[in-house]
Amino acid sequence: MLRTILSRLFSDKKMIAPAEFVIKVLLVYGGWKVFHYAATHYTILAPFWKTVSDFMASVSIKIASVVLSLAGESNTYNKRNLIIDGTPGIFVADHCIGLAPMVVFSFLILFFTGKIQNKLWFIPLGNLLILLINALRVAGLAYTAAHYSAGFFEINHSLIYVVLTYGTIFLLVVWWMNQFYQD
Repeated sequence: MLRTILSRLFSDKKMIAPAEFVIKVLLVYGGWKVFHYAATHYTILAPFWKTVSDFMASVSIKIASVVLSLAGESNTYNKRNLIIDGTPGIFVADHCIGLAPMVVFSFLILFFTGKIQNKLWFIPLGNLLILLINALRVAGLAYTAAHYSAGFFEINHSLIYVVLTYGTIFLLVVWWMNQFYQD
């Protein structure tokens, strides 16, 4: 249906796929925001959301702790905090757990055409990559907080790592579209 509407809007057929991609991204992200609002503001969903978000935070922090240890940084952690010894450490809030990028990526792939058997391995692989990138982001932020200025930390937190994460998702979607997308 979307493709039919877009084919009527665009005389240049090359514009249909990019327009479809942008609309799907906006719909998926909008749907995620509605779900997230409901999960954090309505008591029936709040316990479920807290369990999921605490689990995702703890997985990212555990991986980040291992990465920091391999880099020679002595650290401790719990579900939401990663502390390089001798520093205040960092707190991983809900918007930093990497769940939103995973949901957006998963639904984008689900909404694109392609064989279901390819989606069954591509979505978990992509989510694993997003989880690892997010864990590296957490490790990098803890390291930055421990060794650099607050301004440098903020640039990395708000810009650099966000671009890396969503850039990776974009590349995964492009890979999907080039390898498995079917008109």
